[in-house]
Amino acid sequence: MAFDYGTEEVVEGGGSFKNPEEGDHSAVLRSIIHCGIFRETYLKEKKKPAPQVVAIFELKDEEDFEEDGVTPLTIHKSFPLKKGDKAFMTKFISALDPKGEAGGFDELIGKPCQVNCKGSKEKNDDGTPKYINFGGLSSMLPKFAKMIDPLTIEGVGHVPFDELTKAAVLELNPVLEVSRILMEGDRYSGSKAEEVVNAIRVDNPEFAVYKKKKKEDKKDADAQPEKETNLKEEEEF
Repeated sequence: MAFDYGTEEVVEGGGSFKNPEEGDHSAVLRSIIHCGIFRETYLKEKKKPAPQVVAIFELKDEEDFEEDGVTPLTIHKSFPLKKGDKAFMTKFISALDPKGEAGGFDELIGKPCQVNCKGSKEKNDDGTPKYINFGGLSSMLPKFAKMIDPLTIEGVGHVPFDELTKAAVLELNPVLEVSRILMEGDRYSGSKAEEVVNAIRVDNPEFAVYKKKKKEDKKDADAQPEKETNLKEEEEF
């Protein structure tokens, strides 16, 4: 028996989210979005404040598409703009510009590299990782780099904090990068970023609202929290 929805037509929802496969993927840098001054946390300890950016990579392997077969999969990585041989920013620039020819972030947009996708410890019922996280990146040999297709979807490119747009904020992960990085930054209050987020919430009040999950039982309530995913600056990536 057909279900009566009380309307002539019911449309399909937004679709399911597809994770990329674990392992190394060819990728192209789509966007670098500045999120202001942020204090990373490692093992509950606040680190010194630093400018924070989010890099967004479009994955380019044959299987790296949503179920529609058209929309490319992406992976994000946030990191502080800190100098040093072991700092992630140094590794990031070296991977995208191994010859050291670029004069700034603007010139890195559209550059190919290799990105590692790392599965979470939490698994789905079928044993696959529930989440896929950024596991690292490296440069690509020139002969292989020439074979990588350009970006399928044009991102916002390189966007400084004081020039943030609605498109740039919407390109970020709403809960992780907007709620827990951008909105927690030292310069967020009264900024262009706050203006943009407030404007988005006029039509979507739940945008970037971080909701803590309730513990289901006492065991969960007493469990130790997972370690922060941010790495120590002095550690090798």
